Amino acid sequence: MIFTSLFLFQCIFTAMVSLIFFFLPGLFVSHLLGLKKQQGGAQVFMFPALGLSAFGPVALFLSWLIDYSIVIIISAWLVFIGGAYYWLRKQHNFKLMDELLISKKSLLLFFLAMLWALVPTVNIYPFLFENGIYINGQIFDHMKIALINTMTREGFPPLNPFYAPEGERIPLIYYYGWHFNAAIIKMLTSATGWQTEIGFAWFSSFSILCFLMALSIRLSNKLKAGYWLLLLAFTSPVIEILPHIMGYRWRKWIDYVSEVHLFNPVWMQTGWAPQHVFSALTTVVLVFILADAVARKKLPWAHAIMLGLTVAAGFSSSVWVGGVALAIAAPLLLAGLWWLFPQPTKILMPLLTGLCVCILFSLPVLNSILSGPSGSEGFPLSVAPYFHTRFIGANSSFWSQAANLILYFIQFLPLNLGLIYLLGVLALANYIPRQDNESRGLLVLSSIVVASYFLMVQFIRSSIFNNDFAWRSVLVPMMLLMVWAAVFLTELPLKKDNWRLFARRLNHYSFFMPLVWVGLTISCLSTIYLWSWPKPHSHRKPDAHTLLLHQDFLKLRDAWQNIEKYTLPADLVQSNPDSPLNRVVTHWPAPAALALFGNRPTAYTENESVAVFAHSYNKQQKDKQYKAIQALFSQAPSTDSLLYAHDQLKIKALLIEYHDPVWNNRLIFEASGLYKLVEKTETYKIYIAQ
Repeated sequence: MIFTSLFLFQCIFTAMVSLIFFFLPGLFVSHLLGLKKQQGGAQVFMFPALGLSAFGPVALFLSWLIDYSIVIIISAWLVFIGGAYYWLRKQHNFKLMDELLISKKSLLLFFLAMLWALVPTVNIYPFLFENGIYINGQIFDHMKIALINTMTREGFPPLNPFYAPEGERIPLIYYYGWHFNAAIIKMLTSATGWQTEIGFAWFSSFSILCFLMALSIRLSNKLKAGYWLLLLAFTSPVIEILPHIMGYRWRKWIDYVSEVHLFNPVWMQTGWAPQHVFSALTTVVLVFILADAVARKKLPWAHAIMLGLTVAAGFSSSVWVGGVALAIAAPLLLAGLWWLFPQPTKILMPLLTGLCVCILFSLPVLNSILSGPSGSEGFPLSVAPYFHTRFIGANSSFWSQAANLILYFIQFLPLNLGLIYLLGVLALANYIPRQDNESRGLLVLSSIVVASYFLMVQFIRSSIFNNDFAWRSVLVPMMLLMVWAAVFLTELPLKKDNWRLFARRLNHYSFFMPLVWVGLTISCLSTIYLWSWPKPHSHRKPDAHTLLLHQDFLKLRDAWQNIEKYTLPADLVQSNPDSPLNRVVTHWPAPAALALFGNRPTAYTENESVAVFAHSYNKQQKDKQYKAIQALFSQAPSTDSLLYAHDQLKIKALLIEYHDPVWNNRLIFEASGLYKLVEKTETYKIYIAQ
């Protein structure tokens, strides 16, 4: 059986390899940047994110430029580590073991962060129930496991595993930086793509939380800030649970139009799409590096290079968050830098250097995104309000838009972000920077980023599917507000030198902290309400038919393993794009079995995957191919559909499932002379092209 202790061990193994592989580069990057030590040795918390932001783009660029192989990756890693160590040995103050010394309280926080990272990761981990497999709906966005398998299997440039128009393999037109890093871990561990995705998603969650904790500790100079941030990171929007507490009659007072997507918390978005969350973190890393430069009153070359690598890492992982959103916010960020630096002209050359580094190390993903034909979908961004209430509606008049904008800030964001928003904004508005200038830089740059991103989310939307641009980009201000909220709670009672009068007055009201604890309790209850294990959705045993579907889906693992015996890595394998098993197990029309169990490309998966990963290719051709493959798996496939699959699409193997309409048509494939039956069980049949 699958998912025994061996599966769990492989997931843990990939997580630990990820941690070690990116932790060490981060250690040396931290010292190359000259980052000072923090309270309790908490600077260690920054190492995983810094390593991922710095070494990830380097490995991606070298793999694209030279070759993608384990030799190139390990050689690049050793040169990166060795070169940095040799450079730092010249500095008499560098002692490797001293950099790793942390206090017992910091170590406890480190392990608590490891446990927190399980919260989003468990949602993509499979569980068995009566020999059937159960997975939460979040697995839908992890169909990109096929990208990890493709890069490991076929190298660079990455080819599209979901669609092959007229049987021809095409380049992948998508950002894949995060999945490339996961592919490195798969190559190092020989784990399956699914196991690698689980392990690397855990590592990403852990890295994100650790960096945010380190930033809050750095601002407050108190280790307690890390614990506050850990608690805040476990909270969820109160809008999810308030109707259950207050009664649904109150819903009309806190409601908004149904098409508005809620701002999912960081832990939930990490469970859905860790690549977007990591990309958001790179913007936070960018803000931190710039603030550190402000403290030095110059932009050192090491900082400039790291800025370029960090932006490249963010762009490569999510074009929306680390690319388009950052580009829109960049003018305001540059204006803030111009105001913060006493002699801003001196940072122009380092900034241009960082820009060149960014462009250079973004070339692999840029090349993939621009490699397809000219798209006919139109411009992917438009100007339209994200939020409007039922009280006012979607009227386009100036006063309607103004009223919706005000309610966006005083109703929608508080209900969606909860204490993170309320305390974070309060902290940004009332914090008085210390004399070291770094806190001043963080305050100014954080305020600019938070304000610009919130306005961007409200007024700019992507026209592709579910407005991913808006509700992924909001992660950036969400993370920064989480840091500042943790600082605010850490420094209670507020001191005169650090906080303005309005915030200090809160110290005199005995109801303030009880209100905070009530808010935290409700927000944590909301997380418990939202978070669920991958198990049957009913407390009762599922009906016999549903249980059979889950059991049969598990058996497809053997089918895909057997397919590998009869096919080469680049051979196309086709299963039913409308598979009933995929829809029941994942709750989405997703190519689940292909991604979770398979390691081969296909001619056509399903409509959404093809639309996303080959968006610029001809829609008429997609529809024609989809209908032909539908006909192939219908109750009575025609000879023409078989000839099209064999001669035109060059499909090497066909996987027929028991629940496919064509299952009982025993002779159609054998009689055609085009495909030969090589495997048959009570659940599936495998045909190989003659």
